[in-house]
Formats: sequence, structure tokens, C-alpha cells
Amino acid sequence: MSAYDKERLLRVRDYIKTSDEETGFTISALQEDLRRNGISADKTTLYRDFDTLRERFGMAITGKKGSKKWYYANRYFSYDELVLIRESINNANFLSEDEVKTLIHKISTLGSVEQAERLINEDDIKTFHRHRTGGDVLAKIEKITDAIKHNLKISCEYPEAIGIDLLTHKPNFAFKKLIISPYELFLQNGVYSLVAIKDNHLFNCDISLTKSIRILYDQRRDGRAEYVRYMKNNRQAKADHPEEYYTLHISVKEKDFDKAQKIMPPDASYYHNIKGTIDIYAKTRFADVAFQFFAGLLSLDDAKILGDDKAIDAYKEYIKRLNNLLPEE
Repeated sequence: MSAYDKERLLRVRDYIKTSDEETGFTISALQEDLRRNGISADKTTLYRDFDTLRERFGMAITGKKGSKKWYYANRYFSYDELVLIRESINNANFLSEDEVKTLIHKISTLGSVEQAERLINEDDIKTFHRHRTGGDVLAKIEKITDAIKHNLKISCEYPEAIGIDLLTHKPNFAFKKLIISPYELFLQNGVYSLVAIKDNHLFNCDISLTKSIRILYDQRRDGRAEYVRYMKNNRQAKADHPEEYYTLHISVKEKDFDKAQKIMPPDASYYHNIKGTIDIYAKTRFADVAFQFFAGLLSLDDAKILGDDKAIDAYKEYIKRLNNLLPEE
């Protein structure tokens, strides 16, 4: 094959890959594109190039001789599947806005040119960037995963309650350096959390709130027995309450709307009242209500749990546990 034929074949390949079932292309449109690049080819030559691309490159080029429409058919994802992936990325609160845009641009390359333009359309993604916990969560996850894989401890800084504000009656927090044994990462309600062991006790934390994560290459993890006990109890809790749900009813002030959306389940409903408050309703599994959710409620100004009874009792238990951690006056 001559250099000219190779150049034409590569140009034909690249042109075909810009197409999809909806747009397609005609032989005359392909010939026009080749002419703009200083290449000429008749229909017989192009049909032969199609056969070569099918046989040597495994390209699924759909159409027959005389067809008015040809297109590239062997894409890994349909456009609807790419949109689903994009929406999942958009709704991941643990991703920063820059990370969202980068990932969406990457998945857009899996579609045709027109599909890519639609996938990265700002009108479609602009509304998803209001509630980012932001930052470098992906980098944090990578470090933690590496530590888990190699059975190593990590050090980090994490906010810890240091007392109650006398005016607001809310906890005051300060970052404290910790050394912990990481065991499991999980995603819940758009928040990445870590299950770890600290001083032989279970320690759960929101990854987005951690700072200065460092792998301690000279310290092996400990506390595995405690982690195994937690896993056993967690499985038992889910087995004991397989279909038991909280029907959360929460009232927050209008000014805390953005903060509330960060911690609520994705399918929560919001009702704005004329009194400047918002009633929030959400349904979540009994075993899935994490303590970091209640910690998030405490960060809101005058948030109230109005129902159901199970949710109220769980919140009271959290407050009780928090008070036990605070020093006596």
C-alpha cells in the first residue's frame, strides 16, 4: 500500500468515526471531505477502503453499496448510555466542578462529534455545580485505596467537636491530626465515606472533610478484629430491617437550602413555605442513615427533625453520643 493510499485510508477512518446512526454520512460528503484535504477517491476505491477497515481494524461500518446513509456502528456505548453516565457524574457531589467537566469531556470522546457536542453542552450541565463539596476527593480516594491495598495506616486532619457555642448552642469544630487504619470506602447519598479503626474503635468520616492525607509506609494497619465485628453487625442490622425505612420530615430555614441539599438523599422533595422555611421529605433505608447525616443537620441553623419517630429517636441517640464525647464543664 502506497503512502498516498495509507493517508487516504486513515482520513476515511477518522471521518467515519465522527458519524453515528442518527447523523450518518453519504459517499459524496466523504469525497468532499477528502477533496478539502487534497485527496481524491471514486466510490469503488472508498468501498474497498471500507472493506479494509472492516477486516484489518474491526470497524463496523453500516451501509451497502448504493446506500444513501453510512455510519460507524461499533461504539461501546449508545448515546442514551453516555447521557446516563454524564448524569451520574453530574450528580456526584464529591466531585469538584473542574473534575466534572474533565470527566464529561473524556466520556464525550466515546460518541460521535455531534453526540460529543450535545454531551458537553453547558446548558445541560450548568445546574449541577451548585452543591459541590469540591476539591480533591478523587486524589484522596486514590491515596486511601492505595493504603488499603497495601495494608497501611494513614495520617490525616479531620474536624472534631471541641465544645458547644454558648450563643448558637452548636458544636465548635477544630481540625485534629489523626492516625487511622482505613478499611472500607463507600458512597452514600452522594457522599464518600471511610470506615476506619482509630485507637481500636470504629471511626467513620466524610472524605470531603479530610485534609492532608498521607500514607504511613512504615506502619501496618491494626484493628482488623474490630472492623470484622462492625461488618458482621452491619450485615445483621440490614438483615433485621430489610424493608424498614425512615420517612424523614425535616424543617430548615430558607437560607440553608443549599447546605440541606448536600446532605439529603437525591430523591428528596422540597416545599418552600411563606414563613421562610423549607419542609423536606425523603425516604431512606433504616440501615443507611449515617451519623454524618445528623452531623450535617447540626451544622444548619435551627434545623428540626419532625418525623418519623424512628428518625427522631436516632437523632436523639446521636446527640446523646455527641454529648458523651464533649468534656464536662
